[in-house]
Order: sequence, then C-alpha cells, then structure tokens
Amino acid sequence: MVDNIEYIKNVSLFKSLQEDDLKLLSTRFTAEEFKEGEKVLRELEKSTALYILVEGEVNVVLETEEIEFVIDELRAGQFFGEMALLDGKPRSADVVCMSDCRMLKLSGKDYYEILELNPSILRSLVLELCDRLRKANVKIKGDNSSQLFID
Repeated sequence: MVDNIEYIKNVSLFKSLQEDDLKLLSTRFTAEEFKEGEKVLRELEKSTALYILVEGEVNVVLETEEIEFVIDELRAGQFFGEMALLDGKPRSADVVCMSDCRMLKLSGKDYYEILELNPSILRSLVLELCDRLRKANVKIKGDNSSQLFID
C-alpha cells in the first residue's frame, strides 16, 4: 500500500497541515480495496467515514426509479464522504466504483480528534464543500461555464 503521509499531504483537504499533524493523521487511516461495480457508500446509510481515492475512479450517483444521475466523477487524489463526516446524517448519495479501487479511510471519530489539534482542517473542508456544491449546481442547470468555480 501507499505510504499514507506522502499521499495525504497532496490531498487538498490536508494541504494546510504541518508535518507533525500529517504524521499523526496518517496513522489514523486504514486501507480498503473495492472491485469495479461495488458500492463504497449507499444513499441513506449511516456512516461517518471519509475516503480518499488512492487508485481508481468512482462516481457519486443519485438514483430514482426512472433515472441514475451522476453528480460527480472522482479520481485518485480526491476524497468523498465529507458531508456525513461533518453532520453525522445518513449518506446523501451512492458512491460506485467505476474500476478496481484502493482507498484510505478515516473514521469520523479520528477526524474530530485531529480537528481539535488543527482547526484549519475544517476551513479546508468547508471550502471543498462549497466548490462541490457550485459544480453540482452548474451540472444540474446544464451550464458548463467554469467562471462560477472558485480556485
């Protein structure tokens, strides 16, 4: 498996962390593997873990009886599960592996312990959530204008 600290320090959510905090955080992740077609998360499931994709691709999907809507397509270096991590509510969508995937998983309990040591992680997470919401809004409207995104 990948060296956790070398990997997580390049994930946008954790870029603000100092080396000591990264070392502590890296010990809290567990490795998981999923096969193509597997659901990592299911809508309405109760779980507060955050996942970071190490290898592979996943789709974040909302399903109804009539349609399957892909909200986002995520690749290595990106993360998901942040909404339930923050609010503790059931998952809002399915996350489906589009290929075999390797991931790092961080429990909500471990995240909050690290957050107490470094509150700047919360700011990073909020900025990421805002960016994802803006992208989802544009996708739903069918507008491909990138001028609405915050860099």
